[in-house]
Amino acid sequence: MIWIIIGAVCLALDRLTKFYIASTFAIGESIPVIKNVFHITYHLNDGAAFSILQGKRIFLLITTIIILLLLIFYIFIRKPENRLVRLSLCLIISGAIGNFIDRIKTGSVVDFLDFRLINFPIFNVADSLVVIGAACLFIATLKYGEEL
Repeated sequence: MIWIIIGAVCLALDRLTKFYIASTFAIGESIPVIKNVFHITYHLNDGAAFSILQGKRIFLLITTIIILLLLIFYIFIRKPENRLVRLSLCLIISGAIGNFIDRIKTGSVVDFLDFRLINFPIFNVADSLVVIGAACLFIATLKYGEEL
């Protein structure tokens, strides 16, 4: 049950931040938090990570559904006991759902976290959840591989 609560809180954080950005900023508007290091910049991305697969909305929606179903199927069939695995799956699922909602509603994902110091693509909370979840899953696999 705690994993559902964590996932719901993560999804709510993603939705609330995107709602705030979309309702407060104009597309392309940018406010420096730390000048030339980190800005909040409203950007719409109709592709996937790093803007790959631009304009492939249906493909991205279908792929997301398949991945979500596989992850949920894994959870119900394998019933992972490892907390790190549970956390990683929770983060990945909530992040995937967050971006999926954007793609369904508008065809594009709201991005706003803009790390300019390293010239990194603009991203959002959902993207962060997926990456952190994948990193946790990778660590769990390395550390507990045969036990999973």
